Amino acid sequence: MSDNVKSPNHYANSCSIECIESMLLAFGLNETITFCKLNAYKYIWRYKNKNGIEDLHKAEQYLNFIGKFCYDNSMPYPSDYILWCAFVEDKLEEAVGEQYEDEFCDICD
Repeated sequence: MSDNVKSPNHYANSCSIECIESMLLAFGLNETITFCKLNAYKYIWRYKNKNGIEDLHKAEQYLNFIGKFCYDNSMPYPSDYILWCAFVEDKLEEAVGEQYEDEFCDICD
């Protein structure tokens, strides 16, 4: 069974590097962060009407990319980053019916 969040089948064996790494090389850091921000927004927007928890995990994955990129490059976090992290974490807690424990958004804790 594939992991539709971290390793979806449609990306398997297509290249020796991850797509997000290719984006960094092709478009640079700022544009890749913008892409991640917009993708997180898309998954947060649609999670109730499409894939539920899976979409929240996809939003979480893109927010984690943003956090890693900013941390690794000593950049400030986007102004709405912590708000989005808290929102996704709250929705995941609601969905699983308990406190959501994961390595998500260390900056928010």
